[in-house]
Amino acid sequence: MEILSLIAKELEINNIEEAYNLISINEQDFLENEEFWNLKGILCLKVQEFETAANCFMKSLDINKTNGETLYNYAYTLNCLNRSSDSALYFGLAYRFLTNEDIKSNLLNSYSESSELKRIFEAAAFSKEKMFIMLSSCGWGDIYQRMHHIARSLFMYGHRVLYIAPSVEADLNSGSFVDLGMHHLKRYSWDNMRVIDGVNIIQPIIVRTGGGNYLNNYTDIIQDILDAYVDDGDEVPTLISYLPYQVNTIKELKGEFTHIYECVDDHSDLEHAFWGGKHDIEWEQELMDSADAITTTATALYLQRVAIENRSNVYMSKNAVNESDFFSVQGAIPTDLVNIPEPRIAYTGAIYERFDVELFYEVVKLNPDKSFVVIGFGKLELLKDRLPNLYFIEAKKHNELKLYLKHMQIGIIPFKDKTDLIINTDSIKHYEYLACGLPVVTTLIPDSGIEKPHTFLANTAEEFTKVINAALNSKMNNVNITDFIIKNNWHLRAALLLNLVNGKITEFEQRLEFELIGRNLEILKERFRFPVFDALYAVYLSKDDRVQSEANLKIAYERLPTKYIEKQYLRVLIINNNLSELIDVIGLSNNINLELKNELTFRIERLEYECVLLIATFCINDKSSYDRYIKLISDENIIFLYNNYWNYILGNVTSGKTPSNLDKESPMYELMVDSGFFNLFTEFESQLLNLTEKEIEEQIIEWLEIESVQPVMKVISKLEESAFSLSDKLFVEILKARVLVKDGRKEEVFKFLKEIERTSPNHRSGLLLAELYGEEGNRTRALQGYTCYFENISNRQLHKYNKLSTITNKTRIALITTTSSGCNARALSVNIPEYIQEKYEIRLFQEQSYDAYDLFVKESDMVITTQANYPFNNRQINIELWHGFPIKAMERMDLTERKSSEFLDKWWENVDIVSSYSSMFNTLFNSCIGLRANKYKITGAPRNDLLAQNNRVWFYQLSGIDLTDEKIIIYTPTFRSSMFNPSKVEGERSWSNFFGFEHFQQERFNEFLEQSKITLFVKYHWVEEATAKEHISNLNCPRVRLITEGDIVDSGMDFYELLSSADLLITDYSSIFFDYLLLDRPIIFTPTDLESYKKNRGFLLEPYEFWTPGPKVYDQVSFQEEISKSLGDKEYFSFERKQIRSLIHQYNDFNSSDRVWELIDQELSINDKLKLV
Repeated sequence: MEILSLIAKELEINNIEEAYNLISINEQDFLENEEFWNLKGILCLKVQEFETAANCFMKSLDINKTNGETLYNYAYTLNCLNRSSDSALYFGLAYRFLTNEDIKSNLLNSYSESSELKRIFEAAAFSKEKMFIMLSSCGWGDIYQRMHHIARSLFMYGHRVLYIAPSVEADLNSGSFVDLGMHHLKRYSWDNMRVIDGVNIIQPIIVRTGGGNYLNNYTDIIQDILDAYVDDGDEVPTLISYLPYQVNTIKELKGEFTHIYECVDDHSDLEHAFWGGKHDIEWEQELMDSADAITTTATALYLQRVAIENRSNVYMSKNAVNESDFFSVQGAIPTDLVNIPEPRIAYTGAIYERFDVELFYEVVKLNPDKSFVVIGFGKLELLKDRLPNLYFIEAKKHNELKLYLKHMQIGIIPFKDKTDLIINTDSIKHYEYLACGLPVVTTLIPDSGIEKPHTFLANTAEEFTKVINAALNSKMNNVNITDFIIKNNWHLRAALLLNLVNGKITEFEQRLEFELIGRNLEILKERFRFPVFDALYAVYLSKDDRVQSEANLKIAYERLPTKYIEKQYLRVLIINNNLSELIDVIGLSNNINLELKNELTFRIERLEYECVLLIATFCINDKSSYDRYIKLISDENIIFLYNNYWNYILGNVTSGKTPSNLDKESPMYELMVDSGFFNLFTEFESQLLNLTEKEIEEQIIEWLEIESVQPVMKVISKLEESAFSLSDKLFVEILKARVLVKDGRKEEVFKFLKEIERTSPNHRSGLLLAELYGEEGNRTRALQGYTCYFENISNRQLHKYNKLSTITNKTRIALITTTSSGCNARALSVNIPEYIQEKYEIRLFQEQSYDAYDLFVKESDMVITTQANYPFNNRQINIELWHGFPIKAMERMDLTERKSSEFLDKWWENVDIVSSYSSMFNTLFNSCIGLRANKYKITGAPRNDLLAQNNRVWFYQLSGIDLTDEKIIIYTPTFRSSMFNPSKVEGERSWSNFFGFEHFQQERFNEFLEQSKITLFVKYHWVEEATAKEHISNLNCPRVRLITEGDIVDSGMDFYELLSSADLLITDYSSIFFDYLLLDRPIIFTPTDLESYKKNRGFLLEPYEFWTPGPKVYDQVSFQEEISKSLGDKEYFSFERKQIRSLIHQYNDFNSSDRVWELIDQELSINDKLKLV
């Protein structure tokens, strides 16, 4: 240690250079020495290298976290870095472990001017080491939420933190897991524990072992932690819960522990909540009753617990931010932001139903001069519309987000400010925006308007635009931001938890907090005059003045009767026993279920006014108040009915013995009978022999709308086992099909029903198929099905039929094109008959990924494709035009095909029609694909209609050669390798010359072209275009020109419009020659790698010599000779061409487009006339 003493001595006398040399020379010998890293940190402090100093002190603390001197040095460094809350925490830890009383005394007095930093300091200085078990609502990933920040901070305070993630499910049906026990699951979770930022992260698992059994080690893991902690004789551990369902675990735990419930969401707003369920209403009350303390993150949540529920152990703990995470960020602009112009307006975080999509898009459209950047996750499909000034960037890790925000100008929070969930929200992103120096524009969220600097509130698109401009022109005050972060950092929130555990918060402090909230709400409501804010202030008043609270809520309700305001008004009316006003508000409500309004009317007509308060508690989902008022009821019928209505709301089963004289006229009773909640299966089974098939079917359909699959399936099984005589053998199978639909197996049902309709059409299967088509959005197929079996249609189906038949929108047809080289879809789009244009809305789209397609494509009634290049479904009719007559093997017949038969079946099974050349095409194509014969319709290929045109002028423009007395030859070889699968090579053609001949004299060929007045145009498949372009450019021959895909696209034409101008076609294995046969012009074949192509790819048609009606050449000499012969003698191979043409083409005309459009019209027409009833 002599070296360390020398370093310390040199630092003491400020001999920086010598100290630096000693540290540099000896660093490798002291990597695990805490004092060395402390000394190096001091050196860095002296030269004001604060970041490096902080890293050095942290390395020293990693070795020994209780060294008071190092903790002090680290705290001092953090203060230099303007990380005030971190500094206060570590000064507190230093106080705990220092022995120098003078320094400790100075530390005690160092935060007299900041109560927030003092609280952090004292929580670190005087809190003994504890164990915190956090029952989190989410796992631990790259995006941090409140519980992650709290866990990290508690560890920094020096406490042990175990973060218990929600259980994840594993399915172990294999016999090798027969002996799997709980101890195996627990060991697995412990063995796979992770440690991040000092927090121990444990992942419980659920294992379903078959037969409906499962193991879940969640509770057992927590119990083991509690048992081990008690065994160590440590202080009582603290459980922190976040979700209502966790009460079920807490109730099972044995031993002593402190329980804090962090209430971060409104769990009664099931419409907008994205976790939880119906039971949360009940479970949350149990959870809070079991908690030693409750923290709430928003003002509305706090008032719900304190002013309404009158709980005394509730504390405000809003969200926060850390300086270390967001403050003073440096770095270059991220690459995915570079091309987005300023000003940039950011939204970061989750996209769910709470996001006001309509408002957001209106604002974006009103501000075309500003860029709106969404860095989000969740239901991004809610933001499906694309606008020129709207940009999307994938969600960023917590440690990356700050750099993006630093290059924005505004942060926005466009949430639905009238929904319960948002009223009860204090958004973390608000704190993060401000910490990054951004002004914030938000909707009228209560906590956004309370103690938030540089914040602008608005809730219409026009007002939003106005305050955006004001925010852009505002100047951020760094002093205000620093003060805001000091008052709103995660260490302060963690300090509150520590103080709650240590019992250091007095009733006086609680009262001051409550009064401060009242003052803030009063300011808020006066500033914005927004009824929701008025309602919140009235809720605050209800704790001490319920009369004034009711008066204020009445005014707010009359101004804006939203669900939240109405709920608070009803609540105070219940407390004040104002029955007449209760009856009026419930009767006028648009937010309350119809059965409750009818039940209220029913009871009033019977003068049963004692039911009014009970019904009102249902209206606001107030189970705790209901439990109090039901005790005042003596009528067993009402008690049974209303208790079971709560079961109905919460998704429980019926409870209690049904009274014999239960009032069946009650609207509540009728609802629960109609919904199947009161189990009528037994009664149904007893009447089975007396019911018709139609009655049985309608009953099953009703039950499936409200019941789960299992009980309905049991009834169907009873039906099979009974002596019931079935006139229709498919009856039970169709009932089972309906159950499968309910069970989410709709694809299976579609396949089953389509097969029945193909083999033995039946009105039950046909009408069910029509229903499913309607649900999928396939209006045409649905109406066709209903019309076909109209005589058997039920009233329920008739209603669906009428709804579909009254839609007057034009039927939509989307054509998908891939290239401009013989595209059938493109050809079809330029040959649309007038009667088709009048009936349908038709658009042509370039092929792309499904997500990128225009909404028109996804919502069209028919999609027409050429390469099976669309994710076929039951929602749309698909006609596949394909892209040529196949000569080469493909799909199942392709020797190199890697896709499984299952994949190919699934891909093709929803294709409705394949447009065909002839019966020969049907046979060949089907050997590769395997479809039913009835799916093929012989029309001819629309692209061949383009062969009737002549465009020799285009070739002159491309080549610059006067072609008046010239011959045009087009060479179109097939591709040998695929861009989709580069490893798939289908031949061995040489690239030494583009014909693949073994020997080739280019100058000799150039002379031949010149003397023969021939210009050769080469058209390669687009996947080999780049290679061909390089090769041809080296020829330096004006009579050889490459036609690129770009050339064709720029001309606005299709290659087939050019092919018709060729006097001679040269190819090898491309099926283009089959189409060229319609012109009866000469063709030359250059199969130079025939044997290897046969071996690697294979042919559908053999022998090759027979099916290729033209001379085959393998060298330059015969090639040039055959060109001369072919151009000089029209009868050369003419017989062979006509022979093959008669086999390939059923139609030899140029009217295929008309036939395809006629086919389309037939497919989209509804059988008979639409019947409107």
